[in-house]
Formats: sequence, structure tokens, C-alpha cells
Amino acid sequence: MQKSAIETGRAWRVAAFVGALSALAGLIALIVIRIVIGKPAYVSEMGAQGEPTAGFFAASLLLVALGGALGGIGCVGVNRFTRIFRWGSPAILLIGAGLSFGVASMVPCTQGCPAPGWSDFTAQDAVHITMAVLGFVLAGGAMIFSYLFSTIRVLRQVSLFSACAIAVIAGAGGILSLTRVATELGGVLEFIATGIGLLWLVLFGFILARGSLREIAR
Repeated sequence: MQKSAIETGRAWRVAAFVGALSALAGLIALIVIRIVIGKPAYVSEMGAQGEPTAGFFAASLLLVALGGALGGIGCVGVNRFTRIFRWGSPAILLIGAGLSFGVASMVPCTQGCPAPGWSDFTAQDAVHITMAVLGFVLAGGAMIFSYLFSTIRVLRQVSLFSACAIAVIAGAGGILSLTRVATELGGVLEFIATGIGLLWLVLFGFILARGSLREIAR
């Protein structure tokens, strides 16, 4: 029985480690795409229909989705939340975020990625934006729970910083997009927010892989 428990624990850590690597690969791929297109653009625009980088972007977003889902799965093995809190724990939130980003990768926005309220906004754009925003929100929730319940100081600090930074930076970028004001700056802000979120996911996964999150809940 003890040997089985040890092997199960290793399986959770492997899932978390692979998830961290997947998220890191996704981040690197997004940076490469940003360099290749050579112009300021919102993250989703890099994978819009008709863009030369659309296929590469979809693959990158799938890596991000896999990273989130595996990070959540890895968290299940070391989760110490009560049954009530478990439904709001990083495990469930990250798995949900991974699924949301997975759908967003399969349903790209149309050319130019029109925002809600624009004349060329379509149902396809609505699905993509909804899933992408939902993924961000769920990942942000995982950061907040990690800050509130983790006993690991570095994870608490990074989680709080990441959640606050993403809320402010991504929020500003979103407002600029909706109002069509300084959209180039908005694209830069959104990309920075995305990078912060993925770096947090990478750190989270590596901490789980080391087994350091066994005492995540007080």
C-alpha cells in the first residue's frame, strides 16, 4: 500500500513537471510568433483566420492548455483542501483554464479579431473571446487560492503579484481594445499579461513537481 502511494505521488509530480514544460514551450512559441509577425498585435490576432502564423499559434495555445490541465491534475495529488474548498482549488481552476484555452485554440477569431460591439464581430469571435477570457479568469482564481492557502512563501508572493499584475495590465489592454484607442499599446499590455500568467504556471508546476506543495493548505 505504501509503495502504491509513493508511485501515485510520483505520477502526480510527473504530470506537474510535464505541464510546466508544456507551458514554458507555449510561452516560447508565442514569443517567437510575436517576433515573426513583426508588428504590434493582440495575442489572439496572431492566430486569427488568414494569418500565416495561425497554425503555429493554435499549436502554441494547445501547449498552454496542456500545461494548465496537467498542472491542475498534478495539484490533485498533493491537494489538502477540504471537500468544500476543493471545488475552488487550483486543481479544478487550472483544469478548467486548460480546457478553456483548448477550445480557444480550436476556434480562432476572424481576421482582425473584432471585439464585442464592433460591426464585424461574429459568433465565432464571441466563442474565442469568451473561452480565452474564461481561461484567464480561472487561472487568476488559481493564483488567488494559491496566495490565500499556500504555506510556501515564494509561491504566495509570486501568486499575489501575478494576480494583481494580470488584472491591471490585461484590464487596461482590454479597455484599449474595446475603445479602439492606442491598440498597439493594448496589444503589448495583453502580451505582457499573458507572459506573466504563463511564467506563474511554469513556477507552479515546478513547485508541484518537487513535491513542495504537499502542505499547500493550512
